[in-house]
Amino acid sequence: MAIRRLAWCLVFELLCPARSSRFAVSETVQLEPDVQVPARVAVVYSKYTAQHFWGGGAAGYKGYQQLYASVQIQLTTAGIRFDLIQFEDIHVFSKVVTYSAIIIPYASHLDLTTAKSIEDTLLACVHKHNIGIVIAGDFLTHDSNNHPRPGNPYSAMTKILGVKRVNGYGGE
Repeated sequence: MAIRRLAWCLVFELLCPARSSRFAVSETVQLEPDVQVPARVAVVYSKYTAQHFWGGGAAGYKGYQQLYASVQIQLTTAGIRFDLIQFEDIHVFSKVVTYSAIIIPYASHLDLTTAKSIEDTLLACVHKHNIGIVIAGDFLTHDSNNHPRPGNPYSAMTKILGVKRVNGYGGE
């Protein structure tokens, strides 16, 4: 009983310090603010994927917008600074090399005229500059007209991320 009463008194003292006369603050310490600036990440928007998301149409476009917005909300809540960039901007290496991570909520469709330079830029970012990449779903598998890329549509996933699709078409 005495131990239970002692525990209750300690809890009361901690929860209600204004009512307590047993503890007093003898000295205050000014803490230095955290001056470390958090890293900046890029959140990538793909207009071609937005056009074909969930089969296209208004529902697919709205679904992609919600997915894109949810990433922004999560980053804001976590206190992570971010920039919004277009998928087509990725092929400019100087635009993406400054980020600590590249977040691509979903990018299954891309313009094939820029596909090679985008793949090369992402490959250099990930493997030479240790920039993290976060993706979801199929990655660079279709062209802007919703046709599968020639050859192995999943070759970009294998080359950039080092993953291979094992269920369905697996390529080589």
